[in-house]
Amino acid sequence: MGFFGKSSANTVGNDPTVAEYKQCQEHRRQMLDSFRRNAFNRYSFIYPDAIILMNRYRHTFMILRQEDGLLLHGEFADRECPFLHYVPDDAGPLARRTAAADYWQQVKQAKGVLRADSKHVPKHETYRSSLCEEDENDRFLKYGFALWGNGQEIDQHYGCALFLDGHRIAKSTFLHPQPAKYFSHAMYRWLMPRPIETSTGWSSLVMVLGEFSFGMGSSRSRYEIKFPNTEDFFGPKFDAQSKDAILKLRDFLCSMESIFSAKNIGDDAKADFVTDEGATMLDSAGDPTD
Repeated sequence: MGFFGKSSANTVGNDPTVAEYKQCQEHRRQMLDSFRRNAFNRYSFIYPDAIILMNRYRHTFMILRQEDGLLLHGEFADRECPFLHYVPDDAGPLARRTAAADYWQQVKQAKGVLRADSKHVPKHETYRSSLCEEDENDRFLKYGFALWGNGQEIDQHYGCALFLDGHRIAKSTFLHPQPAKYFSHAMYRWLMPRPIETSTGWSSLVMVLGEFSFGMGSSRSRYEIKFPNTEDFFGPKFDAQSKDAILKLRDFLCSMESIFSAKNIGDDAKADFVTDEGATMLDSAGDPTD
């Protein structure tokens, strides 16, 4: 299907409201995909050596600029664009028609790609920084994505953990480093050789990065990949978008893991700010709604 592929929509029975509601779903899915396409096209061209972490189910993204070791954070306008109220499959025609009418009204009144009542209209200072260009707010309004903050040097990260369906499968920190390719081995062991069985048919792979800043202490950032898990990763039927996102995460971790290596343990500046207590921030996958 490809990274920006379309989902299929099947009409159930002869109820026309089923098709109307699915048309709204498809329209919104295409809009969210366009945000990711716009961001990927821009940043892959500007930063040709960068590793870009983004997927269609996550409203934030990361860009690792390998040339200068800077990690950038960004956001898609998923939460600010027209939204479609959830209607259960067994709901009646009125519920679907009401939700569809409300959705198209939001689309009609939208300012750029954002809802008329979006907190980011007019311009919002969230996307102003010394790193971001002055038109970051306009980019969010028109194209559905923007960078925020000043970026972080990768040396400001003290550890990383991986979680699969809420269970930690790997952890490496500045205080307790692991050998090279540790994360890729862990991902292979837990993800690749076989389908994963869950009641929903979906799995969640979460990366948590531990960060520190002078005078501010420890914090963390989070990136999640949700993927259908009923097929073997190496099989021909495994979802192509999910495979691409997982491989990009593998590449990202291989580039980052050297900063947690034993050679950095003598870094007194980092040791002053990274403690075992800070490392406990990597012991949970975090809030699934963040």
